[in-house]
Amino acid sequence: MYSQKFMGGIIMNMKTYVTAREAHFTLESQKTSARYTYKVNLYNGTWFVDLKVFTGRKSTYEYIGYFRKDLVLRASVTSAVSPVTPMFQAMKYFLNHIGDLQNIIVYDNSFTELN
Repeated sequence: MYSQKFMGGIIMNMKTYVTAREAHFTLESQKTSARYTYKVNLYNGTWFVDLKVFTGRKSTYEYIGYFRKDLVLRASVTSAVSPVTPMFQAMKYFLNHIGDLQNIIVYDNSFTELN
């Protein structure tokens, strides 16, 4: 049902990977070649999404939103980006289409293609 890719000898379910306790991955649009790297952490039944942001030679993660079991990405007053930005929309699209990913390549933290 969900996109799967052989990785390290294990068949991975994309939804299971993303909704684990902690996931680091990059989404790449096949249409625009835009890449966004995210970190997802589970805390008390809510997954918090951080976006990797580069400042000069340094990178940090900034909170952009959260989702629950319904996989609907939501912004909050502390979100670092607006819900209309491409990086927020990319993650929202990914969660909405996690069972049928098209036009998106997903990489784990080491840039191994997952789908």
